[in-house]
Amino acid sequence: MVLGKNNSYSGRTLIQSATTANVKALGDNGTPDLILVYLGTNDANQQVTLGTINKAIPFNVVSEGYGETLGTNLTEAQVEALGTSTFYEAIRTLIIRLQWYYPTARLVFLTLG
Repeated sequence: MVLGKNNSYSGRTLIQSATTANVKALGDNGTPDLILVYLGTNDANQQVTLGTINKAIPFNVVSEGYGETLGTNLTEAQVEALGTSTFYEAIRTLIIRLQWYYPTARLVFLTLG
């Protein structure tokens, strides 16, 4: 396994990290097979507003079943225009952007529990 990109920064919150530019940068060294996202610590320390969970389904993917992303129903402009003003909005946006730009990558989210 080869590390393609470490796109982490000390003290950065999810709201600051879920940008389209940061997501696109993950592909600088080729399309990732696996994306690890470690988040939550800086958001908690900086008391980022949680917001409300948007349960709109199916986010941006057209799916055959669990873990099988077959396509998207959003344009790139719509993906880029998604908000990141609260923690929940930013995590939803990050997932959508990761799925849009890297539809075959496996996503793993980690946090302190």
